[in-house]
Amino acid sequence: MPWRLVFFLGNTTKISLNIKFKCDGQECPSHRNFSSRLACFLCAGLWYTRRRLLPAPWDEATAVGKSFRVVLGCLEGWGMGLALLFLIWLITLVSTYFFVAKTWWLPVGAAAAAEWIDGQFALTFVLMGIVFLAAQLGLGYIVWKYRERPSGPPVSYSHGNTRLEVVWTLLTAVLFIGLNLMGSRVWASQRFAPAETGAVQVEVTGMQFAWYFRYPGPDGKYGATSPKLMDPSAGGEAAVGLNTSDAAAKDDVVTGTMYLPVNREVDLSLRAVDVIHSFFVPSLRFKQDAVPGLNIHMHVKPTVIGEYEIACAELCGLGHYKMHGMVHVVSQEDFDKWLAAREAEKQ
Repeated sequence: MPWRLVFFLGNTTKISLNIKFKCDGQECPSHRNFSSRLACFLCAGLWYTRRRLLPAPWDEATAVGKSFRVVLGCLEGWGMGLALLFLIWLITLVSTYFFVAKTWWLPVGAAAAAEWIDGQFALTFVLMGIVFLAAQLGLGYIVWKYRERPSGPPVSYSHGNTRLEVVWTLLTAVLFIGLNLMGSRVWASQRFAPAETGAVQVEVTGMQFAWYFRYPGPDGKYGATSPKLMDPSAGGEAAVGLNTSDAAAKDDVVTGTMYLPVNREVDLSLRAVDVIHSFFVPSLRFKQDAVPGLNIHMHVKPTVIGEYEIACAELCGLGHYKMHGMVHVVSQEDFDKWLAAREAEKQ
């Protein structure tokens, strides 16, 4: 015989699941024990019914059935609407908690602009959080208030409130444009304003799937490069296509690890060899795409000594996951020693 499972949602919804065991497309009445039935394929039919019911295990005439009937009478029409209200509010409040508690958050800032960027980040989350809470809590209430019930009026079409729609559209525009204008000052200062005098120059080159960093040396000039000289498999100077016959290239230092002096601005030149990459250092609050054919200038000032991860934040191919590196922020003295040691290796 087929098995039947019955589920009840509230007092108006019944889900009945009929189960038959089949083998090779035929019913198997000979499979009497459970282990034999497990060897067969499972075939299920689902029926959904909307009518007032009591759970089958409890007879209406029993004491348990009468008590359950009283509870259903008190909750008449509340079942599904109340369940959805609870579910929507639960998801909303739990997800909000993770943001308030900062369970997954940015690493500690280690750059001059980090404090301002973090403040803008927090302000955006607070404002968007208020809107999110109001919208989702309101949604849950509306789902419950306008639930289906026997005494409810027939459904009628409403065009809505034009004035209200204009108001919330204008408020949304003011909010987004305002936040954009607030953040544009710091964003533009890192990209369009010139770097400080005496800034450390570093050229960052992204290629599948590695980062290379070039320092111009004591003369302060980068040597010439050529795509024809590029050999990524060789690494180092060959990877960026450095023309070693150029006089300005004699003191250039190319390395796969980035070193920066603390409390000194760094003038970065970003390049890409093959596809778009994105140079991302979360602790420095720095992120900028590197685009083939473009030399993009930006500057950043690290303020805390330490080691920070570099990631590629642009999907750039099958090896994207391993395109990362390290930036070492050290004292000026240690930076000078490191750079001198790299220069000595070239002799």
